[in-house]
Amino acid sequence: MTVARETYTELCHSMTFAFAQGQLSMPQVAGVLYACAQADTTETTTDITHEVRAALTDWSEQDRGMLIAVETVRMHFKCVNLHGPCKKGEHDVHMTRVIGSMGWEPEMVSSKHDFSDVVLDCMHPIRKADGSPDGKVISRRKGGGASDLIAEFRKLFDEGASPIEKEVKDFRAELDALFPSNPTTKGGSDDST
Repeated sequence: MTVARETYTELCHSMTFAFAQGQLSMPQVAGVLYACAQADTTETTTDITHEVRAALTDWSEQDRGMLIAVETVRMHFKCVNLHGPCKKGEHDVHMTRVIGSMGWEPEMVSSKHDFSDVVLDCMHPIRKADGSPDGKVISRRKGGGASDLIAEFRKLFDEGASPIEKEVKDFRAELDALFPSNPTTKGGSDDST
């Protein structure tokens, strides 16, 4: 695999986060991760910090200074045909790294610009000829820590857990009504003996 271990780890985290947010299905995540793990996959990093800073015209110099770097990472791989015949034969996955000062987030800046849109516009080589994004999934992790991913999975699974918990409680109540528990004394021994 010619993709750096750190890049592959970031990709796994980003795609898992997008899955937890409901933006990607598990087969899509598995297909991309499998394809990017192949030996002939290549990685190219491009610094677009200057383009992004220049596009943020209403940001103050201090706010622009808090934005340390913006990099795009392009992983290019041959199609592994998990989805059937492929006309193109090869695909790209792009990931963006936004590096800012400690505790700073782009959302903290009052601006007429949407930061994600500015970054996508600066990634011009990966857009279609008509200017529209080509199958983009924007999955943004505030803070970028593992706790954000855990929180997204909690949301994902908690949504489905409520009806199940209700059914379990109803079943327990029904069992308790059919088979009442034997009362015990203070010492914990059974009075029926």
